[in-house]
Amino acid sequence: MPFRLLYLMFVRLCGWLALLSRSTASKDAELLVLRHEVAVLRRTQLRPRLDWADRAVLAALIRLLPARLRMHRLVTPGTVLRWHRRLITRKWTYPHRTGRPPASAEITALIERLAAENHSWGYQRIQGELLKLGHRISASTIRRVLKALGIPPAPKRHTDTTWRQFLLLVLRHENAVLRRRVARVRYEPADRAWLAALGRLIPRRRWTEIFPVTPATLLAWQRKLAAKKYDMSRRRKPGRPPTFPGTARLVVRLAKENPLWGYRRIHGELTKLGVTVAPSTVWEILRAAGIDPAPRRTGPTWRQFLHAQAAGILAVDFLHVDTVLLRRLYVLVFIEHGTRRMHVGGVTANPTGEWTVQQARNLALSLDERFEEIRFLIRDRGSNFTTSFDAVFQAASARILRTAVQAPRMNATCERLVGTLRRELLDRVLILGEAHMRAALTGYQAHYNTARPHQGIAQRVPNDERDTHPATVTDIDIRQIRRKPVLNGLINEYTRAA
Repeated sequence: MPFRLLYLMFVRLCGWLALLSRSTASKDAELLVLRHEVAVLRRTQLRPRLDWADRAVLAALIRLLPARLRMHRLVTPGTVLRWHRRLITRKWTYPHRTGRPPASAEITALIERLAAENHSWGYQRIQGELLKLGHRISASTIRRVLKALGIPPAPKRHTDTTWRQFLLLVLRHENAVLRRRVARVRYEPADRAWLAALGRLIPRRRWTEIFPVTPATLLAWQRKLAAKKYDMSRRRKPGRPPTFPGTARLVVRLAKENPLWGYRRIHGELTKLGVTVAPSTVWEILRAAGIDPAPRRTGPTWRQFLHAQAAGILAVDFLHVDTVLLRRLYVLVFIEHGTRRMHVGGVTANPTGEWTVQQARNLALSLDERFEEIRFLIRDRGSNFTTSFDAVFQAASARILRTAVQAPRMNATCERLVGTLRRELLDRVLILGEAHMRAALTGYQAHYNTARPHQGIAQRVPNDERDTHPATVTDIDIRQIRRKPVLNGLINEYTRAA
């Protein structure tokens, strides 16, 4: 196959050299003829089968065509991306280990002979005979061989079974099916008497197989009778009368209008208004309405607490990308939880500890004074993050938080950033090398931080101020919306014309 690729490259190169000496008119005529021939062949063969040499030549030549002509070829950008994904899958898919070796033809013939000469033998009986003859083979293999030969692995035995035994089996199965359908059988007194009379005619050891009434059932009946005799619930005096609906509505209203009031404060206000009610009743009314009876007076809510902490959290993680030539590159990315601002650390094929430390220092220089605001750094337990890497952040009084093993949700914000990078950029572009990777990530980082809204920060852009909100527009004019292509049209940004 490599010789075929070299041959195709040589033929196309010679054809290109021959075209240099031809006139433009002859080239146009040949283009028309070739286009018509390709159209006819496409109608005949809906999906041509290309081998890997044809794919390599077409993928190389398609880059020389204008963008408007690429969509009319057999090989589209989506086809090239799909070929690249197949190559990556084939490279990183390890072959499965071979299982049990197949049975030899002699063993198969011997199994067939034993089964044909002994119709009542099953696969286990045949295995015993083979072991006696010195052939070690598993019972499952014999069963598989017999099924492949069309011979029942476990033939039925002919016994003198009467119709009564068949009827017993049918009734037992029906009994088991009905027990599965009915969780608890309800017996009337006549049913219990009839079962008790029939029980004297059946051996005691068979009772558990036939009757659902066990000794545990008798003990349960006795406990119910005793509990019914000493149950005083019907004789109990009535307790506190129920609260009036108007009082309950007033309690809920006071709690909603005054979030800092607890049940004791609401009880005092009700007493001042002349409403007589116990503090415990106010507690129960608030609990039933889903309101905290004793709210915190000074502590912030969870949303306020998490937003305040997010301003000082930085997360870091690695992601890998396979190039066209199946070379694996590693990218180090940082993200600020508070602003969702992304920072690309660098791209390398060998992410050593020294390289990672240098990227941390570069981040400290780029953030300048904002680097001192970092209080927590979230990272995994990879060997790339050394103590020197942690020391860069600990010098700014930051605390290192290491996630648990195989727990990506502990670094969910950074994992979501990695997924966004793959969906919007890396899965849609064929990366040629490190330089191409850096250029693509630099362009996407500018789009991510300056033009892409994020749900985690109320659909704002990371580089916007926290207290600024976009102006609300009621009259929308489509002609005033301008589109700006990013990364050669892979991503679009929209702005309103001035």
